[in-house]
Amino acid sequence: MGEVVDAQKLGDRFQVALSDGNQFVGRKLLLATGMKDSLPAIDGFVELWGSSIFHCPYCRGWEVRDQPLAIYGKGEIGLEMTFMLTGWSRNLVLCSDGSAELTHEQ
Repeated sequence: MGEVVDAQKLGDRFQVALSDGNQFVGRKLLLATGMKDSLPAIDGFVELWGSSIFHCPYCRGWEVRDQPLAIYGKGEIGLEMTFMLTGWSRNLVLCSDGSAELTHEQ
């Protein structure tokens, strides 16, 4: 695999050229720009990322259902995620790494 440096539509097909000189032709072209997770500077967070810490409950939530879960977030976003995760577990704690930025009512 390599980096795509050119893409062209050829009739009902697409042709892509890679930086290493290889070329490929296909019926569909998927553009994926990539993504980079911005992790908090908390000891152990990076080491547990992907094994015990997950960014998406829809991707990994079912596997940890009915277990104690911790949610990392602040304000409305953390609160909304906590409420949403009650479908996976009733044993939840919201971790805000400082002020939770919530009102008493929340």
